[in-house]
Amino acid sequence: MARYTAAVVGCGSIGNAHMEGYNLVDDVEVIAVADPIAAARKTYMDEYGIAQEFETVEEMMEKAKPDIVSVCPRWTDCHLEMVTACLEAGAHVYCEKPLTANLAEGDRIVALARQVGRKVAVAH
Repeated sequence: MARYTAAVVGCGSIGNAHMEGYNLVDDVEVIAVADPIAAARKTYMDEYGIAQEFETVEEMMEKAKPDIVSVCPRWTDCHLEMVTACLEAGAHVYCEKPLTANLAEGDRIVALARQVGRKVAVAH
């Protein structure tokens, strides 16, 4: 049985890389995906056997409550909002690069992670 639950936000090519990584770790089970595109979510659910799908990160965090979330969209315009939602819900976050569009947003994420006692890692 898995020791940690995980979720992936963004069901694209980068999300695939995160899924493959999680599949190599016995202690982690991916329990949910979030993506605004229903067809992308269905593909992930079918390919990886994921039981829960959500259109938004906020809904996923409220209902699935994963321990770890991979934030995989490549665009920085959504990272602050997504990472903040995950941290506030109590998850650790692994975010694709770049973390944010500017240093002020990055500082906000670091401060929030410290405040809630969670870790944030940035890919690459």
